[in-house]
Amino acid sequence: MDGQISIIKLGAMFSHKIDKLQEIIFTQASGTPTTVTMMDHIQNVMNDPDFDAKYNSIIVLEEHTHIAGVPTEKIETIRRVLDGYAQQRTGRNWAVVAPNERLEAFVKLNLELISPVIFNIRIFRSEEDALNWIKGR
Repeated sequence: MDGQISIIKLGAMFSHKIDKLQEIIFTQASGTPTTVTMMDHIQNVMNDPDFDAKYNSIIVLEEHTHIAGVPTEKIETIRRVLDGYAQQRTGRNWAVVAPNERLEAFVKLNLELISPVIFNIRIFRSEEDALNWIKGR
């Protein structure tokens, strides 16, 4: 490896790699992520030595990922965590790849639940479409 990409694997729920040349944080989600594993993942990404708050993100949900609804008692906590992260990333883009209608619906529902956190976020069906949007093509 040429040192331009760092890869961190964290359990079965999330893994990420940071591509410094493209300035993109790639996250892979699988299994049944929970509120706690999501917040832990965000913290782990921010602690990665290659993390840069200006980088865009692509979050790829594997086909059989199960997204649980955000528990009512956790909504405010998630808002605070994501709001703090969003403020560090002003003007940056997040692309979520939801490979099927079920996952897309759950992502949209959870985004509605945590609003008014402001992200420049879009949902795509393919990683290629997400990458083209991130790169402005």
